[in-house]
Amino acid sequence: MAFKDNLKRILEEQGKKLTPFLVGLGYSPSKATAINQGQIPTEKILSQMANELGCSVADFFADDETAESAKKEPASQMTGGLSDLQIQLINMILQMSEPEAAVLLAALSAQKGLHRPLDA
Repeated sequence: MAFKDNLKRILEEQGKKLTPFLVGLGYSPSKATAINQGQIPTEKILSQMANELGCSVADFFADDETAESAKKEPASQMTGGLSDLQIQLINMILQMSEPEAAVLLAALSAQKGLHRPLDA
């Protein structure tokens, strides 16, 4: 499930709609339009939305299977104690193609001074 679909599902479960919810958090209606067009908000906004909705940022990025298991198991147990930022990073990596992931790994390795070959 895409971010916007998960967000809408979570909002619907609480009887809320996207635009009024975001306006209530102090954002303009254009933020809802951006989300509907596929934009993912900043970490700050994601955290604020999750806090207001009583869920974790990871819930916004859950696939169908994860969303089902989330109803049965607390998010803290599903994430193994990872922070919302770590979960967001993992979800972004999982959505990358192999070449994109290889470039990211090379860049991170170079930054850390780990000259690890890409096919290792």
